Amino acid sequence: MPIGCSLRYLVTRWKCLLPVDTSIDQLQTEFIRWRVGTSPESVIAARNDGAWDSTLHSVPSCWAFWCCFTATLIVNESFETKTTFCSIWEHNLSLYHLPIEATGLPSRRNNYSFPFSNVGSCVIDYHVVLAMPYDSPIPGYGNNYVNTMRLWSAKAPASFNLEFFNSGEYIQAVCDRNQAENISRVLYPNDNFFEGKELRLKQEYFMVAATLQDIIRRFKSSRFGCRDPVRTSFDTFPDKVSMQLNDTHPSLAIPEMMRILVDLEQLPWTKVAIQLNDTHPSLAIPELMRLLLDIERQPWDKVAIQLNDTHPSTTIPELMRIFLDIEKLDWDKAWEITVKTCAYTNHTVLPEALERWPVSLLEKLLPRHLEIIYEINAKFLEEVKKKFSGDMDRMRRMSLVEETPEKRVNMAHLCIVGSHVINGVAAIHSDILKKNTFQDFYAMWPEKFQNKTNGITPRRWLLLCNPSLSDIIAEKIGDNWIVHLEELRKLEKFKDEKSLLRMLSKVKMENKMKLAAYIETEYNITVDPASMFDIQVKRIHEYKRQLMNILHIITLYNRIKRNPNMNFVPRTIMIGGKAAPGYHMAKLIIKLFNNVARAVNNDPIVGNRLKCVFLANYRVSLAEKLIPAADLSEQISTAGTEASGTGNMKFMLNGALTIGTLDGANVEMAEEMGRDNIFIFGMTVDEVEALGKKGYNPKDFYEKNAELKQCIDQIASGYFSPEDSNMFRDIANTLLYGDRFMLCADYESYIKCQEKVSQVFTNEDAWTRMALLNIAASGKFSSDRTITQYAREIWNVEPCYDKMPAPFETPQREMEQVEEGK
Repeated sequence: MPIGCSLRYLVTRWKCLLPVDTSIDQLQTEFIRWRVGTSPESVIAARNDGAWDSTLHSVPSCWAFWCCFTATLIVNESFETKTTFCSIWEHNLSLYHLPIEATGLPSRRNNYSFPFSNVGSCVIDYHVVLAMPYDSPIPGYGNNYVNTMRLWSAKAPASFNLEFFNSGEYIQAVCDRNQAENISRVLYPNDNFFEGKELRLKQEYFMVAATLQDIIRRFKSSRFGCRDPVRTSFDTFPDKVSMQLNDTHPSLAIPEMMRILVDLEQLPWTKVAIQLNDTHPSLAIPELMRLLLDIERQPWDKVAIQLNDTHPSTTIPELMRIFLDIEKLDWDKAWEITVKTCAYTNHTVLPEALERWPVSLLEKLLPRHLEIIYEINAKFLEEVKKKFSGDMDRMRRMSLVEETPEKRVNMAHLCIVGSHVINGVAAIHSDILKKNTFQDFYAMWPEKFQNKTNGITPRRWLLLCNPSLSDIIAEKIGDNWIVHLEELRKLEKFKDEKSLLRMLSKVKMENKMKLAAYIETEYNITVDPASMFDIQVKRIHEYKRQLMNILHIITLYNRIKRNPNMNFVPRTIMIGGKAAPGYHMAKLIIKLFNNVARAVNNDPIVGNRLKCVFLANYRVSLAEKLIPAADLSEQISTAGTEASGTGNMKFMLNGALTIGTLDGANVEMAEEMGRDNIFIFGMTVDEVEALGKKGYNPKDFYEKNAELKQCIDQIASGYFSPEDSNMFRDIANTLLYGDRFMLCADYESYIKCQEKVSQVFTNEDAWTRMALLNIAASGKFSSDRTITQYAREIWNVEPCYDKMPAPFETPQREMEQVEEGK
C-alpha cells in the first residue's frame, strides 16, 4: 500500500471486501474503526481519547498497541471475553522477532559489592519467550500520512516437544507453548491470586522488554549510535528517542517504513516516541515523513520516556540492565541516559492503583532487575540523607522498597526517581500530587513536576460521531475548528440566536431518537426520546460513585410511589462500564443497578416517567451513539479522587450539560464555561480532607436524612433482591460502616442539584443555550493541545505540520465500480 494512502482509499478498499448493501456507516463502524479504535477502540480511543489522533495529526510517525474485548451480561453480571478475528491489514514480521529473557539467576561477572558498585552481571538458567511483531497501517487526518501500529504476540521458541509427545505426555508436549502464549492471550488477568499477579507482571515486562530491545536495535543501527566503530555511543540516545509509556502492558509499535529506511536503506533513525497507552500501550514517534521530504534536516533534539502510571515502570531497570550488562556502560553513564530519556505521567491518586510488587515475586521473575532496583534505591536514599540531614522518617517514606507489612517495591517511587519530569493530567490532580501523594518528592525536586491536562480528539468525538452537529457548527464558524478546536469560542456570540438554538435542539432530538431505537433493539427496553437522557458511562469503581447514581434512582422511585400524581420531569437513566475481573464490589454494584432497573421499569405506577438501562459491553462504538444523544453527563466522583476524566469532555463537546463535583477536569471545565453553565454539587477537596480528619461517620447523615435512610434500608432488606434478601447487604454495610468515598455526606447536595437540573430542563431555550456555551468552551480540551504540550514541554520537540504530497488517486471508473458494488 502506498505510504501516502488516504483514508478515502482505505475506506474504498474495505468496501470492496463487503456485501453490496453495506453502508458507509456500517463500514466505518465494523471495520475501519477496528484498526483505530472500536473494541480495540477502547484501548486506543477510549483510554487515550484522541492522543493518537492528535499525534497522527501533528507528528510525522507514531505507533499504537491494540487488543480487543467484548462484554456481555450473563444473569445480570458483566462478563468479558477476548474477541478474536483475522485482519487483512496485519502484517506478521516474524523475521524481526525478539527473545525476551525472564526468571533465571543473576551471576555477577565481577566481585562488586552492593551498593555503589559498577554493576556487571549476567543471567543464567533463564526462560526465553519470543516477542513476535505484527504491524497495521493507521492513516493520519488530512495530511496524507500513514503510520504504523505494532502489536506484540508472545510465542514459545519451540511450539511442540516431540520427545514428550512420543513418551505419551501429550499435554506436556505443548505446555511451553501455552505458557508463553498466555502472556499475551488475555489482557488484565484477575490478580486476586498469586498466579494472576505473576501473569500480570509477566505481561508488563514482556511489553517493556520487547519495546526497548527494538528501540535499542534501531538506535544502534542509526548514524547516531554508530559513531564509534567498536561500540555504540549512547550519548545522543535521550536526544533522539522519545518514549511515552502510557499505563500497563507496554507494547511496541514501530512503523514498517522505519524498518525499511533504517535496516534496508541505511537512512538515519531520527526519533522514536514510545507510547504505552493505559491498558494497551502504544509506542514510538520517529520523524519519518520529514526525513522522507528532506534527509538533511536536523532531527528533533529532545525526548522523554513517559511512564504513564506505574505499569510500564519496569522500563527503568530494564533500560539500565541493557546499558550495564549488554552495552557495558558504567553505572553513572547508564543512569544519566535513563533519567534523561524517561518521564512519568501519573493517572491516579488512589494508593491501591499505584503498583507495589512483592519482592518475592520480583525475585522469582526478574531477579536481575531487583538487584538494579536495590542499587537505585541505595544511591537515591544517600541523596535524600544528604539533602534532608539524615531525616530517617522521610527516608523510610521515600524509599523504593517498603519493608512492612510485606516487603514490596513501590513502582511509583521508582518512576519518579528514574524520570526527569513528573506530571499530572489535570490542574487539581497535579496540585494533589505535589501537596499530598508525592509531597516528599516535590520537596526534593520541585522543578520536576508539571501539569498536562488531558484532552480528546474532536475528529472522533464530534466530527465523526455527531456529523449533524458538526455541520451546524461549520455553517456558523467554518470548519477550521476540526484542527483548531479553540475556534469554537466563536459560537458564544450566537448564544441568543433562536434559529441556531432550534437547530441544536432538533439535532439533539434526532440523536436521541436513534439511540432510543438502538436501546429497544439491543436491550428490549422502550424509552421516551422526549425524556431527559441522563448518562453515566465509565469504569465501574466505588470512587466514581455509580452507587450514588443508584441512590438517586431509588429516591426518585420512592417519590413516585409515595405520590403517583406528582409533577415529574421524565428521565431515562443509563449506566455503562466494565468492572475489573476480581473487583467484587464493582460487580455487585452492576447487579444492584440491574435489579433496581427491573423494579423501576416494570412498575405500572412509574410507567414511562422513569426508565433505567444498563449498557452492556460499553465500548467506543457504543459511546459514539450515546454521547451525541446525552442531555446530562454524570461526573460525580468524590472530590480529589478522579485524576482528570475524558468522558466529561466528550459529553461537553457534544452539548450535554454536566452534573459533577469539583474534581479532575470538571474544575477546568467550570472555569472555561462559567459556573452558571454546569451543575456543581458536593464537598471540595479541602472539605473532604477536613471531614476525614474530623472523623467521618456516615451514620450521622443516614439518621438525619429520611430519604437516604429509606434507600439504604431497602438495599439492605432485600427489597430489590426478593430472591436473596442478603444479596446487597455488603453494599449497605459499606455505606453505613466506613463509606470511604463519602456518598452519604454528598447525598443531600446531589439530590438538590438534580432537582435544579430537572427544573432547568423544562426550559428548552435555557437548556439549549447552556449546551451551546458548553460546546463553545470545549476548545481547551482538545488532545491536539495536550500532545503539543507534551511535545514542547517534556519531549522538547516541535510538532510537524508538513503535509505529504497528495496520494495516488483511484481512477474515477474504479471508484464508481466500487460504489456500485462491482
